[in-house]
Amino acid sequence: MKLKLFLITVLSAIGLIIPSVSYALTSLSLRLEPPKTPTNQNNFKLTFVVLQVGGTENITVDCYKKLSTDSDYIKFDTKVIDPEGDTDYCNVDSNVLNTAGEYSFYIKANGSQSNAVIVNYNSSFPSTPVSYSKERLNDCDYKIKFKTADDGRTVKVELFRSDTKSISLDSGGRVASTNIGPNTEGEFTNSVPVCGKEYYYVIRAVDSSDNVSGTTGDSNTTTTSSTSTIVTGSSAIAIGSGSQVAGGTTIEETISGTPTGEPSSTESGNAAILGTETSKGFNIKWLSIPLILIAAYFFLKSRKRA
Repeated sequence: MKLKLFLITVLSAIGLIIPSVSYALTSLSLRLEPPKTPTNQNNFKLTFVVLQVGGTENITVDCYKKLSTDSDYIKFDTKVIDPEGDTDYCNVDSNVLNTAGEYSFYIKANGSQSNAVIVNYNSSFPSTPVSYSKERLNDCDYKIKFKTADDGRTVKVELFRSDTKSISLDSGGRVASTNIGPNTEGEFTNSVPVCGKEYYYVIRAVDSSDNVSGTTGDSNTTTTSSTSTIVTGSSAIAIGSGSQVAGGTTIEETISGTPTGEPSSTESGNAAILGTETSKGFNIKWLSIPLILIAAYFFLKSRKRA
């Protein structure tokens, strides 16, 4: 009778433990990768990583965003991925980032929530530098002087050069840059490739979101970006990445940062997952406790008979 009572007690304990272990072996981890910020891009992929242990059904991942002035988060995208998890992304476009400001993002899946990431979106342009002047110091060197606009936005000024009056606003034409704030006098001293040859210059301002101003520089020069002519002479036209400028010309290529943040490095070759993952070994060992108790019971019973 005592043996039956003991076995009933042990089996009841196993019945209570096994469901909890089964639940513990199913765990879900979510991580949202930080994108580039600040940015002037309102169309990019917000990468996330999901890992599920012990799951058998596809995972529905919902993407949420909130502007700092909004009262609550809004769902803007949904992805369905494999039960084991995967790397995927939320689609961010102009409908999601439709106003300049600070945005917060996170993802949800099966009742779990990821870390939040912040994106500071800004599509306004800095103002064009003023007081441009060029001085030829000798056959090989030029000095360019300027003053940045009092715009509260300028963080850098770029210098572009050409041996013709057509100056390309790309990495090939850019010969120098300097970090400088608004309403500040600055200068470049530039050595040219061929001494004694005439060279032409323009400059422009850049803000922290990689938005760029119009250009100012040598008279009767033209500046081009891709195939579009942007500026003629030393007049300044506001230029922004992918934005409309005076005359309706669309800029196809400007100095801008990578639109999305680079995925963070991973550990041991696996996706970097943050979150609590239940240890299988820790939970499975509880299954051995009832078995040990049963073995101990029969061992003591056999000793008494002996």
